[in-house]
Amino acid sequence: MTEPAPEVRVVVVNYNGGEMTLACLRAIQATDWPRDALETVLVDNGSSDGVLEAAERDLDRIVTIRSDTNLGFAGGANLGLRDLPPATAYVAIVNNDVTVPATWLRPLATVLASDPTCGAACPKILLADRYEAVEVVGDPVRLSPLDRREVTVRISGVRVGGDDVLRRTRFAAGFLGPEFQPGDALPFQWASARATVLLPVLPGAPARELRLSAPARRSVVLRTGAEERTVTVGPSPTWVELPAPAEPFDVINNVGSELEPDGYARDRGYLERDVGQFDDAADVDAWCGAAVLLPASYLRTVGHFDDRLFAYYEDVELSLRGRPRWRYRTAPESVVRHVHMATSSASAPRALYFNERNRLLVLSRYAPRRTVVKAVARYVASTLSYLRRDVVNPLVHGRRPSWTVGLARTRALRDCLRAWCGAAPAGPWSPKWQ
Repeated sequence: MTEPAPEVRVVVVNYNGGEMTLACLRAIQATDWPRDALETVLVDNGSSDGVLEAAERDLDRIVTIRSDTNLGFAGGANLGLRDLPPATAYVAIVNNDVTVPATWLRPLATVLASDPTCGAACPKILLADRYEAVEVVGDPVRLSPLDRREVTVRISGVRVGGDDVLRRTRFAAGFLGPEFQPGDALPFQWASARATVLLPVLPGAPARELRLSAPARRSVVLRTGAEERTVTVGPSPTWVELPAPAEPFDVINNVGSELEPDGYARDRGYLERDVGQFDDAADVDAWCGAAVLLPASYLRTVGHFDDRLFAYYEDVELSLRGRPRWRYRTAPESVVRHVHMATSSASAPRALYFNERNRLLVLSRYAPRRTVVKAVARYVASTLSYLRRDVVNPLVHGRRPSWTVGLARTRALRDCLRAWCGAAPAGPWSPKWQ
């Protein structure tokens, strides 16, 4: 006699995700799992997009929870995690910008069923788009007398078929990090002597263009696969068409998370071409909240997200809270696709603030005192270097400064200090030196 399938609750949090959220819900409801053992819970975080009403009207077997305000991912997810029925064996958390194939759930459940100490099963998360690699090669020059960085060109725009795809473009290697031009919503990046940018591939092989500029007039080589083109650019931004497209490929977002000594959480395999290098199951430091399957017993013993984190690092904190009692393992046979930063840029001020604030707060709870002190000292030094780059240097050269990065990082540190000094509610942010 066949045993009944374990009962699974899938939690999706929506904040003005629109059709993207509905596509996520439809994919979940097409999961290869017995209908009476799969419960889908949609938490709406005070949205105005009509998704909750559309889901109630058009989708079957869905439970909806409405919050009048935006509680962030942590608070919204907690609404969906509360009141778990005793029969619920597993809980899946799926971002509203993730789509899943019908086969996504079984490999995850198999991993958890085979090991009662496993607190999370992590799928292979690919970026939603397929990409082509564009290599930028040139002789670098010093950016300015006060800025010792050596650069070739600046990329401030990307178009495919006339559509702006800068938000979906990934700067994979050889770039100096995002910088903001006053008035621009998205950051630009300087390339070093050899850099690789990943462009989303759209149907029909339309023309692809980069908006390039350089400190002084110069030539650079743009290479796509076996094709290359030499272009000349100068200080004024210029749109440049790329050579024939290269073969598209899948790009990894996350196959479990790894923790660095300074508290940064790193997506395992991030921006690597997927050639099967992570297809063997492995233990990982932490799980990623974009898509994960958790035993209900894990949540009952460890607890839920700390909703004061609002967004970012809430999954890392819950992962650390569960160690060393629980271990986390990948299930790469389960493959899902993630739009990644669908509603904001990873470098947007709000995302910068929460990422840096929450990293330091989580680090202060779980790391030794010496590690935290070193991390804060490095953070202060880095923030000062950003202020010199974005404020002092432009002012010296008669340009408008950008306060975006410096203010976000300063406010993040300010709020950490307030929490450590007791200005925040007692709890995870009360220092626990080890």
